[in-house]
Amino acid sequence: MGEKAAIYPFYPRLLPYIKHYNKLQDRYEITEVYAPQGLGLKDKDLSFACNHPSIGKKGNLIDNINKSDADILVLVDDIEDDFDNEDFFDIANIALQKGMKVNYYAKSIFAVRDEMRRLSEDYKDNMKIIIEEHKNNELGQTKGSLQTPVILVGGMLDEPDVLEVLLQVYLNLVELGLKVSVFTKTPFSLGTNFHSINALFSNRFDEKTTISYLKETLKEVEHIEQPDIILMETPDPIMEYNEFAHNGYGIRTYMLSLAVIPDSMINVIPVELCVAEYVEMVSKFVEEKYNTKLDGVHASNSIIDSLYVVQSQELSWVHIPTEEVNKSLQSNQGQSKIPITNVIQAGTNMITNNIINRLSY
Repeated sequence: MGEKAAIYPFYPRLLPYIKHYNKLQDRYEITEVYAPQGLGLKDKDLSFACNHPSIGKKGNLIDNINKSDADILVLVDDIEDDFDNEDFFDIANIALQKGMKVNYYAKSIFAVRDEMRRLSEDYKDNMKIIIEEHKNNELGQTKGSLQTPVILVGGMLDEPDVLEVLLQVYLNLVELGLKVSVFTKTPFSLGTNFHSINALFSNRFDEKTTISYLKETLKEVEHIEQPDIILMETPDPIMEYNEFAHNGYGIRTYMLSLAVIPDSMINVIPVELCVAEYVEMVSKFVEEKYNTKLDGVHASNSIIDSLYVVQSQELSWVHIPTEEVNKSLQSNQGQSKIPITNVIQAGTNMITNNIINRLSY
């Protein structure tokens, strides 16, 4: 058994990490997960946040940090999340005074809070600020294109199932004996040796220089780690929902596709849109815009809240039971050439095998 780790704050995007953490590494054991009060997860299984099957870990409130017996407190500062983490300083201070170590994960050097910098200076031995920064080598030093196959995992909506799919595919590939380098958007990667996709876009270059920088950095990772496959979470949703309530334009993903020319893509699509005609349309869109093949689709249990979209012109969704996803997929079974599955209950073996078989030819 490794060091005991407590996580704060829990938000839905972290659910896959909590669920699969023991398979991803063996140095740490997550013993406590602190959720913001607004999520209503006190003493409830964390899966409640996404209406997923139970993962066997319940939420706790950060007020109970004084009672924690964890060795280390992990603070995940995800600035894209709606939750305002202004209480990071107070929580870290309490943990440090209790003798706990603190790891503070930020998305980039520009996202680190000033008060957290000061606290890390006061507790140099027990507190770490963790940011992945790639070296700004002179562009053009690394010649040639990337040789390692690149698999992108992304979604129409930026939702936690994207990370769930990525982690399951990663574990499938490792079971097959393949060495995999991984990039994700979530800054928390304690003990997993994953890379941050955010770090690749944190240098504030112009578009042309950013594309060159992406290529150079990924080639550096390829040279150092010698992976069989590079698995990457897309930096933003791959397509606009509509012109009134868009969820992004896929600009960063497009820049990434110009830098590395991906070999495959897996997409997360709300179950209500997982019909053969729509999936084929998405496949054509992916091939034309990102120059790659759509090799699998996960039907998420997300339903777009159409009334909210009309009223606020912002995307919002609710999570239906995963059993309803299975019923919908059964009614459309066999109609699409691209594998469509409910990864939460069926896993990613079908999608992974489809990718491996195609890349093997």
